[in-house]
Amino acid sequence: MDHHVHRNARLGPSVLNFDGWYYRWRKQYGGMGTDQLKELKRLQKENERLRKAVSDLTLDKLILSEAAKGNF
Repeated sequence: MDHHVHRNARLGPSVLNFDGWYYRWRKQYGGMGTDQLKELKRLQKENERLRKAVSDLTLDKLILSEAAKGNF
């Protein structure tokens, strides 16, 4: 333990930040295989695309609603 503290003090705070990031990443994704990570990435991209589509449609609906009321 003492050696670990000394190593971190010598290497500086950037290593401590990396250590925290690495362990968070490992906890979240560590048990996934390559295929699972690819599928996760694909689903994240699809989710982003669908969110944008919903946002665009919501805006279109708002514009049409205002135009129908004569407020546009």
